[in-house]
Amino acid sequence: MPTILIIDDDEQFNLMLKSALEIKGYNVETAKNGREAKALYQSKTYDVIITDIIMPDVDGYEVILDLRRLGMSDRTIAVSGDGR
Repeated sequence: MPTILIIDDDEQFNLMLKSALEIKGYNVETAKNGREAKALYQSKTYDVIITDIIMPDVDGYEVILDLRRLGMSDRTIAVSGDGR
């Protein structure tokens, strides 16, 4: 089953999405910020990355660029709960 990395500063969102995906049989890991995501990405391979766009310190766009510099060619889904 594919492995998914969820990157979001909202811990409740991480847990909710992780639980929903695990029920469907996916392997899921979470990171609460870009630094955590980079550390995980350097040691593992992911089939899909789901990242929040609006996060403190490093936004989702920067996270995607940083992971691409590390060689990421995985599928990426960018999401935002911000109502702007």
